[in-house]
Amino acid sequence: MPAPMPISTVVPGAAAFSLALAFAGVIASCGGGGGDPPATGNTTTVSGGGGATPPPVAPTQSLFLGVQTHFGQSWEPALEPKLPAAGITDIRDELYWQVIEPTAGTFTFPSFYDTYMGALKKDGVDPLIEFDFENSNYDGGNTPYTDAGIAAYVRYTGAVLNRYGSQIHNVEIWNEYNGSFAKGPATNDRPGTYTKMLKAAYTSIKASRPDITVVGGSTAGVPLPYFDQMFTDGALDYMDAVSIHPYRYESPPEGIEAQVTGLQNLMASHGKVLPIWVTEIGWFLHTATAQGDITIDEPTQAKFLVRAYALLLSTGVKHIYWYVLRDDSSGPPLGLIADDANLTTRQSYSAMRTMIGKLRTATFAGRDASAANFYSMHFLDANKHDLRVLWSLSSQKITIPSGTAVVDLFDSTITPSGGQITVSDSPVYVSGAVSGLPTAETAYTSETESDSSFSLQQGKFGWSYGYFLGNSTQFTALTQTDLTDWRERWIGSDPYLSITSVDQHPSHRGKELVTAVRRWTSDFTGTIHVQAHFKVGTQGDGVRLRILADGQALYADQLSKQTSIARDFEFERKVRPGSTLDFAVDPGAAGDISYDATAVSVVIDRSSS
Repeated sequence: MPAPMPISTVVPGAAAFSLALAFAGVIASCGGGGGDPPATGNTTTVSGGGGATPPPVAPTQSLFLGVQTHFGQSWEPALEPKLPAAGITDIRDELYWQVIEPTAGTFTFPSFYDTYMGALKKDGVDPLIEFDFENSNYDGGNTPYTDAGIAAYVRYTGAVLNRYGSQIHNVEIWNEYNGSFAKGPATNDRPGTYTKMLKAAYTSIKASRPDITVVGGSTAGVPLPYFDQMFTDGALDYMDAVSIHPYRYESPPEGIEAQVTGLQNLMASHGKVLPIWVTEIGWFLHTATAQGDITIDEPTQAKFLVRAYALLLSTGVKHIYWYVLRDDSSGPPLGLIADDANLTTRQSYSAMRTMIGKLRTATFAGRDASAANFYSMHFLDANKHDLRVLWSLSSQKITIPSGTAVVDLFDSTITPSGGQITVSDSPVYVSGAVSGLPTAETAYTSETESDSSFSLQQGKFGWSYGYFLGNSTQFTALTQTDLTDWRERWIGSDPYLSITSVDQHPSHRGKELVTAVRRWTSDFTGTIHVQAHFKVGTQGDGVRLRILADGQALYADQLSKQTSIARDFEFERKVRPGSTLDFAVDPGAAGDISYDATAVSVVIDRSSS
């Protein structure tokens, strides 16, 4: 994706992108900060920053179901009324440092900043303001890294809060610092330098505005190693919430909750669990390129939006921002609104409006026990009445009692036939009682997930990481690890051999194949239910996948763009202490390992009987 453009060449309204974590190769994460700021236009000038402000009016809603906008990049004013029209009262946007402080020590606010902030205030829209990016007056135009540069950044945050006062309740420190939106010497120690800046900004902001919620992190993906170093450096004491951008462009929303859980567990290990905000999430429209790939059309985008929000709400996340309100001409179509002269709304815009109307004042009460792949998210509305979001990855009928109302994504009434409705992958809202939810023949409790349980310690949570050599199924544990701001992984001496939380890359040693293997070992006697997903990219010659139990093959298949690039498995199996399950990826038949990175996701549940 393109890097941010120099200020002199910025096209107003253009968004920039940054690369995020690998998921079956490399996926793209939208940079909500959206590149460098546009030209300023007419301005008014003030000096200094900080200062006392009137106490803000606290929002009344319990959930914050918002969108990313780019009014700070000169989006046309005609877009702003689209927010209240959809019931959207929460946005994330920017007020750029370089624009506000073009000359060192003098803070200049362009008139279009005041115009868009004024329009938001008039319509009761609450902005989460991103404080970014670098300023050419400090640290050579790099991301601030010296004490002087960080102090200047802090003064800029104070100037913004002094200018807009009680209108601002929430601020976010930088955007995707672990990605392409940090440059210069700060990148030598991203988590350390970011934490230093976070501490300074938090301390200053809280001194004058203790009511402000300071959000930190704002990461591309959910990079646990990066967060671990931040938390070790004390970051948890200098923010009120942690923000992440858990994009899943190549897969459906299911599983996103495990990423949140992994971060919550990491915080718990550091002694403090802060609220998590998802300040960017979205799926762009595109057509499948091979069998096994997913097509994201308008109906699918709308379905994924509601499912993602419901899953995130189920983990305790209460602030979620879709990226983005309107398509940006420089990026893929992620918008609820098309980038055309008519500002044409998509189905996802209507789905957002319905979801906000149903869930904004609701409280999550729990996920109902049900069969695998059937989701019943139980909420209580503002009057403490039952409200559910239901969907199923395989269509199933359920009974709807008399007096219970059902509507679809777009708030259209669904009339039961014979007292039943069919629940599909398109969520429905059910107000009132339900009965006869499909349940599994055996009741299971969560045992482990390969993503959230990944570790650089062999055997932790039952998982080990290694390889098979040649035709052997003898497991050899990897001994080398690699840690970056993006990911943690096990690596070997053979080319490309690696295993991360989300993928596996096989290799070869001379003429012998080297199979990347993720192994789970049971420590109990019982029955398990296993769901495994494999997906390879379309650029290589494909891979072979295998699932083995105690060294014996249970399943094997080939993945390639000529056949299918994805395969799912679901099965039950009895285990005892020491039983093993191996999830293995071999190189393709032609032996080209250049594009063999394969997404591997495993969920293991344990029988509760």
